[in-house]
This record gives sequence, C-alpha cells and structure tokens, in this order.
Amino acid sequence: MTSQNLPMDILKDDHRANEERPSLASADRREVLKIGGGLVLGLGAGALIGHEPAVHAQPVTYASWIHGHTAHIEFPDRVRRITYLGFHVDIEPRAGSLNWVHFGIPTPVIVNNQRLRILRVILNFSTASVDAFVSNVHVWDAATRIAIFDGLGLSGNRPNQVFAIPGTPSVFNGIGISIGIAAGVEPLDHRFFFRSVGAEFTV
Repeated sequence: MTSQNLPMDILKDDHRANEERPSLASADRREVLKIGGGLVLGLGAGALIGHEPAVHAQPVTYASWIHGHTAHIEFPDRVRRITYLGFHVDIEPRAGSLNWVHFGIPTPVIVNNQRLRILRVILNFSTASVDAFVSNVHVWDAATRIAIFDGLGLSGNRPNQVFAIPGTPSVFNGIGISIGIAAGVEPLDHRFFFRSVGAEFTV
C-alpha cells in the first residue's frame, strides 16, 4: 500500500482499533502533507475553521471544556512517549506515524427543558514543528459522526482553533472529539501538546 492511500485507509474510517493499519515510515514530508492539503472535506465542507470564534447568530447557551491531560491515544504502539502534566499532555509519536487522540466532552443534552444543539468545537494545542500536524478532526455524538474535517495540516501554536459544526445538530448522547495526528520523517521534533478541548452549545 502506498502512502497516497493512507488517508482513506487510516484517517477517514471508523477508528476500528483492532484493525492493523500501515504507517508513513517510508513517506517524505511532501507525501505526508498530501494528508494536510488545506482542504476541508466530507460533512465539514464549507464550515468555519479559524483561530478566533466567529460571530454567530445563535447565542451560546452552554460551553463545556475538558483538560488536555484527559487524552486517550488510539494506538499506543505508535507513540514513543506520552507525558501527562498539570498544564497539558505531551505526546511524542513515532516518526512517520498516524494516530488518533480522543477526548470526551462533558455534554449537556437538555437545559431548562430544551434540547441543546452543538455550535462548534475548539482545540487548544501546539506542535513542536511543521512536521507534526493535526490532519483530521471528527466530532461524534456517541456512535453518530456529526462532523468531519479532513485534509488539515495544522501545526504550530493553535490556542483557539475553531471548527463550526455544519447545521448545528441537536445533541442526544455525548460529544466526543477525535483528532488525527500525523508525524513526518524529517529530523524535527514531532511532539504534540494538547492543553484543552471544548464545545459550545445553543438551544
């Protein structure tokens, strides 16, 4: 299997953890960046992705955040080291690897007898170099995937990375945010630092 096939096979599936998947060990930086070509695909097409929240017509009824050191790694064997600290989680993936980091957001479903809808999710993270980048963000309501942002290439300091959820769907169970992380093979620092992730809701 070539590296060109990896995004579809690894980072756009349903994250079946028991399925064997290849790595990017033989790929160079240009091939890895094909994952992060700057496109927003799938359910997330046309949605806002930026550093600062945009002004929305809907007011924020409820905001919920969770600390970065609550992260869960889907493939521990693809990580050289993970350090949980008071101010963030420090993840050092193996060079040429793809992985998922999962966060469960404490989710209000009904407030004052009104079912909430999700407006946006927000990530607060940084990477140690351009050869370590967030390539995907998938948002789940329990087993239902409600937003897909693929083809990303987000590196550097991202203290307020916003992803508007298309259609502001109603929330029925619990929100999970799955973040695809990619490490290239250049002789650079490939660490990720997740400080917190959150979601904002409206009625």
